[in-house]
Amino acid sequence: MRPGIPIVQQIQPDLSLLDIQMPATDSAVVRVLREIAWVRETPIVTLTSYAMPGNRGNSLAAGCNSYIEKSVNPETIMHFAPLPHSAGPMP
Repeated sequence: MRPGIPIVQQIQPDLSLLDIQMPATDSAVVRVLREIAWVRETPIVTLTSYAMPGNRGNSLAAGCNSYIEKSVNPETIMHFAPLPHSAGPMP
């Protein structure tokens, strides 16, 4: 079972971070998420602290938008986060 999928369906985030070192988290999770209509346009970013050859390519092939090795600067994550739907012009 992949417990993150029902959580994503329930909260409908604007950005999903996928730590590939967590149990039951792999490219199959991304494929299942991408089958959900509204998730098709939601950025999914893979994170890992133990980079292995092929991880980046596998993540992108599975449908992730990007791949980041830890430790991560929060500004790097914000690069992928869309503006809130209610956000108007910046003052």
